[in-house]
Amino acid sequence: MSMVLIYTIDELKRKVFMTQFDPTTKSSYVYYKLLAAGISADATFPDLLNKRVLQQICNNLNYRHRMAQYAARASVDLHTQLFFKNMNTNQDGHVFAVRKNALQILLPRYGLETTLFLRDKDGKSMGDYNEEEATQTINNLTIHMFDPVTVQISVDSNNVQRQRIQIHLVKPFIDGFSVSPIVKNKTALEEVDNTMTTSVKRLKVKSSK
Repeated sequence: MSMVLIYTIDELKRKVFMTQFDPTTKSSYVYYKLLAAGISADATFPDLLNKRVLQQICNNLNYRHRMAQYAARASVDLHTQLFFKNMNTNQDGHVFAVRKNALQILLPRYGLETTLFLRDKDGKSMGDYNEEEATQTINNLTIHMFDPVTVQISVDSNNVQRQRIQIHLVKPFIDGFSVSPIVKNKTALEEVDNTMTTSVKRLKVKSSK
């Protein structure tokens, strides 16, 4: 969800005029009250015309909206980590962006976008980046945008206060960078698939009733 800032009339004199309004109850109330007063359909009251009071309301709404966005992002990160906790798995994906020091990979099965940093074991950047063609060349292997890849997903729990999803490249194999595929969690993944399939079937049955 994109950030929508709310301005007072005085602020709009110094900014590009916006016709999109935040769908917050309070901001909608103030907006429609001003609109009604502007067409003489309703009476005004002191706080409605007080620039300082309206500015405080706008600042408060913007602050709450920003904090709500942070909370939503943190919630997504938390539940993604809980889902992949203790589940090292191989997953197919596609490269949807090539950066100077990383590949951005989309995993359609989970709707997850991840970043694979191109660093060796010593933490040094590796790869020859071609900005015009949007490619990365490592050990004579060139990776293009939309190329299929296989990655290994796990949760890095070294820092308990800052756990994160980490991925390692499995295919295409790059000597000194890629990791070996694992198959020990195949049963766990099948259980997840079965659970998801059963849930979908139950929802279809309920909707048909």
